[in-house]
Amino acid sequence: MRLAGNVNIALNGLRKNKLRSLLTMLGIVIGVAAVIVMIGVGQGARSRITSQIEGMGSNLLMVYPQFSQGAVRGAGGNVNTLTREDAAAIAGLPYVERVAPELSGSATLQYESQTWTAQVSGTTPDMQYIKNWKPGEGSFLNDLDVSLNAPVAVIGRTVADNLFSTGVSPVGRNITVNRQTYTVIGVLPAKEASMGGQEQAMYP
Repeated sequence: MRLAGNVNIALNGLRKNKLRSLLTMLGIVIGVAAVIVMIGVGQGARSRITSQIEGMGSNLLMVYPQFSQGAVRGAGGNVNTLTREDAAAIAGLPYVERVAPELSGSATLQYESQTWTAQVSGTTPDMQYIKNWKPGEGSFLNDLDVSLNAPVAVIGRTVADNLFSTGVSPVGRNITVNRQTYTVIGVLPAKEASMGGQEQAMYP
């Protein structure tokens, strides 16, 4: 009886104060909706950040060269102090699993009449394991490509879409990188092919 009486009192109160009841319900709905939206945004941001970190590779340490200026200001330019021997020495250190030297720069890529500017990198096969890169088409560089200095390249999805027509597979086709000819052997998915927001093309 006491429960039924309390329910009746509550219903009567709602009927007598319809505007107040409506505003209260509206506030509850807006509050719950705001919490749901904030949770969704937070989870989306976390998922995106996690995906970016996984694309860069876990347990990753990047070593940059120290630049030295010429004896005369403006003369001699900057000297890159890292060599392949340095990479080999780093690979021999304890707890170092893989090392991939990289030389990057911007270049103009061309296929037939189509051109596209992208970030290009000279690297080694270990880069695919360090960065967790898995080609969506074709394959990545291998040790034979490096030893032969083979003119082959792996390109990103955006590069492929801008150089090749829809439905045309880039694998096996020749492109020019700053007027030097390379054969495309692989295409990386877009989410795995970017670094610093720029699409990549890689060669040995």
